[in-house]
Amino acid sequence: MGLDPIQIIEIRELIRQLGQHHTVILSSHILSEVQAICDKILIINRGKLIAFDTPEGLEKRLLAPSEITLTAEGPEETVRSILGEVAHITSLEVTQAGEARATVRLKTDLEDIYDLSRQVFFAFAGRQVPLLELTLKKTDLEDIFLELTEQPAEEAAGAEEKEEEA
Repeated sequence: MGLDPIQIIEIRELIRQLGQHHTVILSSHILSEVQAICDKILIINRGKLIAFDTPEGLEKRLLAPSEITLTAEGPEETVRSILGEVAHITSLEVTQAGEARATVRLKTDLEDIYDLSRQVFFAFAGRQVPLLELTLKKTDLEDIFLELTEQPAEEAAGAEEKEEEA
């Protein structure tokens, strides 16, 4: 049984009010709700505590970089040339969308993705190449959870075998 949008807002507010004077423990796999409500987050994987921090603290620990997707006018070579002048780009995937446009997905190691966004914007403006679209994908609690709990199949199988032997 789910809640309608008004009930969701009321429950969030109730939890916030209770949290002002009490410790409220909320167990959920609906990570967007956890991120919207909680001040501190515990992540448990295979019965072990693997993270305990504020949402912002968990974001800083995240290993996966933030992403920017952009579409610019012009051929792939021009777009690559412009982005080649921008620092802190760790990964770059370009898809030519006809002769008139190129779409780029890039990743950065900068903590503040807005710094890179600003640099990209001014690099294209300086060369008078129009940016048709610029989208930022910041990490969210789902990204953090997946990164902290995913492990390669061999590691998971090896860990299960060790548990069975014990």
